[in-house]
Amino acid sequence: MSRIPFANEEDTLRKPFRSHRDSPGHQYKILLVEDDRFYCLFLKQYLERLGYSVVEAGSLSEFKLFLNAEQPDAIISDIGFAETPEPTAPYLTLGGLLALDWLIYQTHKPETVIVISSTLTERLRQQFESRGVTAIFEKPFDPDALSRVLKQAARSTDI
Repeated sequence: MSRIPFANEEDTLRKPFRSHRDSPGHQYKILLVEDDRFYCLFLKQYLERLGYSVVEAGSLSEFKLFLNAEQPDAIISDIGFAETPEPTAPYLTLGGLLALDWLIYQTHKPETVIVISSTLTERLRQQFESRGVTAIFEKPFDPDALSRVLKQAARSTDI
């Protein structure tokens, strides 16, 4: 007696899942690192309307925690944010650089890293480019341009 394959079984056999991201129904997840509550809320609502799942981090310690716990597909990070979420925590002017330097040593490294900043200098741009960021946006920026970068990144991670 011959066996009847399940629907799409051939596709599954041809394209094995590489990670949880490749499983059916996976929603592209973004870790948003932004300490400005208004800007974070705006970006989160915009990205969720586009169909992305968004996890917020407002400090370097939350970034580290959520990167491992949530395993995002992409990171969107401001340049400056606090070390910890406490109101008296030291502000890290270059927290985004520290986060990227820490990211190098992690087992989970999203392929897409987008940097946003209102205080971007040419030197900072070069430092971020040397760390392999996908895109750099200077505030204020066109959210549709951010959407295009994310759509291209999501397509490139598909099997």
